[in-house]
Amino acid sequence: MAYLKDQDLEILKECEDEELRGLVECLIYDKDGERRYTEELSKSKEFHLYGDKYSMYWKRIAEELQKFGGDTIVNAFRLGSGIKYLEILRDVAKELKVDYKTIDRAEEIENKILLKSFQKIWKDFSKEKKVEFVKEFNIKSEEILGKDIEEIAKEYLLLNKDESYKITALIVNNTVFSVLGRGINVGNIFKFNSFNSFTNNSILGLYWLNFIKEISSSARRVTVPAIFYIALIRK
Repeated sequence: MAYLKDQDLEILKECEDEELRGLVECLIYDKDGERRYTEELSKSKEFHLYGDKYSMYWKRIAEELQKFGGDTIVNAFRLGSGIKYLEILRDVAKELKVDYKTIDRAEEIENKILLKSFQKIWKDFSKEKKVEFVKEFNIKSEEILGKDIEEIAKEYLLLNKDESYKITALIVNNTVFSVLGRGINVGNIFKFNSFNSFTNNSILGLYWLNFIKEISSSARRVTVPAIFYIALIRK
């Protein structure tokens, strides 16, 4: 198969090598650090030619994701071909029980998935962790602890570009850790050095952790963390 031209994946061509590293590792390696039986990226001529210069073959990386997406949807007529990112995203949303509209754009569905994820993570935060969160995100009043967290999260995800990246990094790290057993490298973006505290597996919402672990197919164990990586890249 070949890369299907996809406007929702064109953002990958703007990425630096390091920004693509996590996505590539997600596509190639399983939670035990072993190469996936079904992956083809590491066997490709592009991988052997360019190695960790991932930006040189972003289309081949996108193609690999499209292929895994095709494997998640049973269709005898697909014959192993890939599908576009929006269809992958809709499949992941259904798997994670996230409501969306058929008219929603890719970014809108990503944000709905991120919001659902954050709600589950927040649910099992202790009061102390919630207070840390308030400080980290410069929220003026601790009265937030009694407010609708969905509205707060929406504001940060949609309206504040800097804070949106930080909260997305928090969500992505927790989710990727749950599926792959390893987190992401987001650099020094948290003022209070609390990123490790927030993403420590012991304080991750237990409901969300168990829910993610029960993802039904091996292909979705690739596409689920992959769409979280791409959502972070898009921020």
